[in-house]
Amino acid sequence: MESGPPGYRDVMQARELYRQACNGSDQDACYSLGMSLLGAEGAANREQAEKRFVLACESNHPGACRELGKLHLGGKATASDAAKGKTFLEQACKAGDAEACTLNKGG
Repeated sequence: MESGPPGYRDVMQARELYRQACNGSDQDACYSLGMSLLGAEGAANREQAEKRFVLACESNHPGACRELGKLHLGGKATASDAAKGKTFLEQACKAGDAEACTLNKGG
């Protein structure tokens, strides 16, 4: 049984459910798992978040593409690349993500 501060078990259970759904090609679950991992401490969690965003972005999930763009432009991606970051933001913007459109124009 997992232990930790209040709410820890719920977060871990939610991540496991997201992981299972993501592995079943649910791109919203991949995005949600990525966001959950991105909010956790540590580079390993950020790397796992990035992997989940890549899976969702490959299926044109606008939020996942936006987050990949932000990771690359912020220098926090595994192999940060500003050009890739802009490309991800453009993809998210074309898919209707208003935040990505704003970020791609420089804020």
